[in-house]
Amino acid sequence: MTRRESCPLCQAGEQAWAPMRRYHRGHLHTCRRCGHVFADTFPGRDQLEEHYGGYPRRACGSDITLRRYQELLDYFESHRAGNRLLDVGCGVGDFLLSARSRGWETDGVELEPRAREICAERGLEVGPAPLDPARFEPGSFDVITSFEVLEHMVDPRREIQAIATLIRPGGLLYVTTPNFSSLTRRLLGPRYRVITYPEHLGYFRVSTLDRLLQDAGLVKVDLRSTGFSVGEVYATIRRRRAGGGGGGGAVDESVRRALEGGRTTQRIKQGLNRGLSRLSLGDTLKASYQQRA
Repeated sequence: MTRRESCPLCQAGEQAWAPMRRYHRGHLHTCRRCGHVFADTFPGRDQLEEHYGGYPRRACGSDITLRRYQELLDYFESHRAGNRLLDVGCGVGDFLLSARSRGWETDGVELEPRAREICAERGLEVGPAPLDPARFEPGSFDVITSFEVLEHMVDPRREIQAIATLIRPGGLLYVTTPNFSSLTRRLLGPRYRVITYPEHLGYFRVSTLDRLLQDAGLVKVDLRSTGFSVGEVYATIRRRRAGGGGGGGAVDESVRRALEGGRTTQRIKQGLNRGLSRLSLGDTLKASYQQRA
């Protein structure tokens, strides 16, 4: 492990950091200058590849996730000019395949070698992480996406700046990442499942994600937080009371499917998400930022 010398967001030195003692298993500190929460150490590339090598690698099995991909691609249509899309941290390429089925010319970036092999077997162009902007012409992408990847980055500031150089004027960056200010994290504290080391190295709030993206020269289109993990809260309470119990994934998937039902449940879901976003309490930050025209 390597100890950081500066805050990965604002570059403040160690004298500006405050340790989060209840979150010691994640090595978490808060920067008093900018408010960013991050691990004060980070693993080497070999450690990361070994860690991610244990990930299950299979195609997306959720029809709900595939539906969300199609909704996102509908949203991206208004930014389609050169017809090129890049997914940073593309995994085994499920989103890239969805985009390709809609006629996009796609590229991807992925850290884990086996995932890149699966992408190649699926006919996808995917290079290694971190992103090397020299692989592409500056300003050559209409849309760049990064789903649940920012929290894994050792140096998110450098990587977002590299990404920004590849977005054409008027093009879009779409990012999702866990929200450290979420209601779920506030309820569960250090038991929050998102706090994992060495997997997650940075934890963003609305204010810190906005700063990161605007510092890269991007202009905010939309920044919201949505979702609440009923399953995780339920499973954590159950473990505390009974000294056991499984995870909340099955409960969350059941709730997710229930909220995909008719108009009434859709309205309930939309209302909940509006309230969570207004208070910045949703589980996931979803950011759309545009390159200056």
